[in-house]
Amino acid sequence: MQMPSDDERFALMRRRLYTAVVADMLDEVGYENQTMRPDIRPLRPDLVLVGRARTFLWRPIYELEKVPVGKAIPALDALRPGDVVVHSTDPTDRIVQWGALMATAAKMRGAVGAVVDGLSRDTKELLGLDFPVYSRGHRPTPSYRRGIVEEYDVKIECGGVTVLPGQLVFGDMDGIVVIPHEVEQQVLEMALEKVQGEDNTRRDLLRGDLLADVFARYHAM
Repeated sequence: MQMPSDDERFALMRRRLYTAVVADMLDEVGYENQTMRPDIRPLRPDLVLVGRARTFLWRPIYELEKVPVGKAIPALDALRPGDVVVHSTDPTDRIVQWGALMATAAKMRGAVGAVVDGLSRDTKELLGLDFPVYSRGHRPTPSYRRGIVEEYDVKIECGGVTVLPGQLVFGDMDGIVVIPHEVEQQVLEMALEKVQGEDNTRRDLLRGDLLADVFARYHAM
């Protein structure tokens, strides 16, 4: 499976794969902690998220900052087509890390979604953007006096997963999975092969074959 561009890779993943089968294959190659915690949920379960991680490292603050939300503005302006904004974990639930104006700015730079291990707001506007957003919940509180983006494009933790800039981020209604660079090609090839086996299994089960016979045929269940 040779795909010269990320656009082709992303399109194939949207068309043929889903997060559960990718998580299965990550386990097979020894990467067993690549799915984010189940409390990080999509605002719109009908949207699929596929892209490259652009990481935002947040820090709590307790006074009015000199520069609003720290490096958030240059971080957003640096986004490129195919990027997914991935925010570091906010254990305090004080910082509302994502809203409609940030999402609009990201979308206009070509970004394809955001993953927030914390809170979002402006939910009605976010729902209308056709821009996948995952978060732990919603709160109308502003981020001023509560948190800043201290750095971006650095290693972070989000949803219990270590995320590096440029890693492949895949999300659907089941949640988020992060695919490390070093096994990306292998995992995608394995996932596509497993999906083909599952398609064959489903077809044979629907015609009435016994599961034991079908599993012996395709080793997919």
